[in-house]
Amino acid sequence: MRMGYQLLSGSDFTETSIITETAWTAALTAEDAKKIVLTPFLSDAGDPITPGEPNQTGGNDGTTAMGLPVVESYGFSSGLFQIMGASSAQIDALRKLTGASIALSGPTRLGTYLFCEGDKIGSIGGKPIPIYNVTISDPTLGGRGKAVNYPLRFNFPALWSKGLTFHKANFSLNALINA
Repeated sequence: MRMGYQLLSGSDFTETSIITETAWTAALTAEDAKKIVLTPFLSDAGDPITPGEPNQTGGNDGTTAMGLPVVESYGFSSGLFQIMGASSAQIDALRKLTGASIALSGPTRLGTYLFCEGDKIGSIGGKPIPIYNVTISDPTLGGRGKAVNYPLRFNFPALWSKGLTFHKANFSLNALINA
């Protein structure tokens, strides 16, 4: 799996253009907000994107009907991956965008596309999925003969997958990325 990051203001994909090589070539080579920066391959340990836990109050304490908790809101989801074998330049390019995802009190300005096996691109209506609090920490140094991997952490808002669609590209994503 890979992820592609783009400022939300720069997205001009549609449900139709997101599957075309021409549109991706333009986005990968852009020098403005339309630019998409891709991660190298990502590895995970178990469930890389956790389901959101609902925010609840009460329950089994005599304050609610039948002792059931009251659901106040849906919770956010968290992601944890390892960026495998990235160069310093790749990490620097990704880190230039991560500040746009920090949610102090407002919405994020960063979005992501999910790239899965079989040339599938995950998006919401052809647009990037809003993503929050993206951090790329210092690398893990596994020792002699081991790859240098960077931890990638992020949050998706509650119900982030509403409208999520995987589009089948009409070209080889790996061939384009590795060109």
